Amino acid sequence: MSYNPQRKRGGGPPSGLSGKAIGMYYKNKGQEKKQEREKNERAVVTISGEAQQNISRILNDVRLESLTDGHHVEQQQQGHSSSWFSDPAPGSATPGPSSSWGSEGACGVGQPTGQAASGSHPHLPMGGLQRLHQWGGGGGETGRLDSEKLERLSRDMKAELHRRRQTNTKYQKMMEFRQKLPSWEKQEEILELIRENQVVVLSGETGCGKTTQVPQFILEDAVERGFGAQIQIICTQPRRISAISVAKRVAEERGERLGGSVGFQIRLENQLPDQRGSILYCTTGILLRRMINDSLLREVSHVVLDEVHERSVQSDFLIIVLRDILPHRPDLKVILMSATLNAELFSQYFGGVPMYNIPSVVFPVARYFLEDVLQMTRFCPPPPTRRGPPSWVRHLRGQAEAMEKKRTEEQERAEYIASLEAKRTYPPYVVEALRNMDGDQVPLELMLELVKTICREGELGAILVFLPGWDTISKLHDMLKSDPVFRSRNYLIIPLHSLMPTSFQQSVLPDTPAGEYEWCPPHLAETSLTIDAWLGLCHRLRGEGRRKRMMCD
Repeated sequence: MSYNPQRKRGGGPPSGLSGKAIGMYYKNKGQEKKQEREKNERAVVTISGEAQQNISRILNDVRLESLTDGHHVEQQQQGHSSSWFSDPAPGSATPGPSSSWGSEGACGVGQPTGQAASGSHPHLPMGGLQRLHQWGGGGGETGRLDSEKLERLSRDMKAELHRRRQTNTKYQKMMEFRQKLPSWEKQEEILELIRENQVVVLSGETGCGKTTQVPQFILEDAVERGFGAQIQIICTQPRRISAISVAKRVAEERGERLGGSVGFQIRLENQLPDQRGSILYCTTGILLRRMINDSLLREVSHVVLDEVHERSVQSDFLIIVLRDILPHRPDLKVILMSATLNAELFSQYFGGVPMYNIPSVVFPVARYFLEDVLQMTRFCPPPPTRRGPPSWVRHLRGQAEAMEKKRTEEQERAEYIASLEAKRTYPPYVVEALRNMDGDQVPLELMLELVKTICREGELGAILVFLPGWDTISKLHDMLKSDPVFRSRNYLIIPLHSLMPTSFQQSVLPDTPAGEYEWCPPHLAETSLTIDAWLGLCHRLRGEGRRKRMMCD
């Protein structure tokens, strides 16, 4: 066999390289091939001559207006803003939120894609972005409505509200429901507290109506007092499904569709309301993204931070920023809505601002413990096959303390089971099943039997199951779908998780038809929206009361 040095070097590194140098050679060569491949695979976009002329005309107009507008800097300092996301110069190209193809910002909101002010470019189609500026976008020297137009708009809003109360049957029906909420009885006290203080902390349990009613109280009170056009309320929600569902509910209560006085905005999706006299429900990241361009929120009259007790990184950062801008915006009102236990913490952070507790509706609740559920379902788990950890685990950092804590828990568990056995409160099979339960695993088989028991013996309604992650959600969902009992059309099984598409999450919101049971395992179901007709609540049947949480250190 002859030696051919040319063939050997044909696909390999140059001679003289060794060790790390050879690896770097292949790395650089791979990057070059990747760049060349990406260059060759670039999409080719063609554009018509008419579209090119329109783009050139817009760019020329923007360039000329930016050169001739001598009031641009002064207007930014005075806070003349006419869009949701920017402080544009009057008559110039006004950025607005992109509804479908804008780029994604750092906080999860579509970046502006550029839009002309209303009337500046008549060749552009009238769409949702231009609709943002119907009350204040371009044409005037300041870009704002003058006092006469504001008064006329406020009068129109008041007349429309009175007409709706008298003639809109849907509004009248929803008003009957609103008046039954605990927050309705406290409406005047809440409004008086907001008028007299710049920051207010409202607390109330689930179902009291604080999320849907407080923003409406503020808006309707301003409309009745004759300055409804000066109100722009932003209400933040911790999750996307909360922002959408609450906005739809409030619009329904007001007898209108989304996009009127009520709208929402989440990542890559929005249905914006009127800019004057309106309520916008959005995620926390949307408001943070807006404050990049409008740090003082000049066009906003009220900021409502809902579910602040959840303490996410974004919500905590937003609270810090809001506290810093309050001295520069003495007319801005901030309302923090929290669970009862955390209200004092937020009050002290803002210097001891007033707190107000909204009473909640009390429903009859029956509590069942793990041994009760085992007796109810007659579930008998197989004996656990517990195997101790390898000997080397105890030498890992922190493992010695964890193993000691585990032994203490098992000892307490054994003592508790022994006490139940001595008292003879439960049958022997319950004690044996309790002894065989593995406290480190989610008992999906037991949850399946419990749901079947509730469906068989309970009333018609819905069942809510809480599970600690998507893996257990999908497993239990598959178990339910494969069980012969739930193959009937009488059952509607809906998994729910924050990572699922928004359209799929909303399937849990409509009322469950008569004769159907509904199952969904969310953590986010605890947030913002109360779903009627819950029949049962299977809440982490694990004995020790543990829960899986995402923490930020």
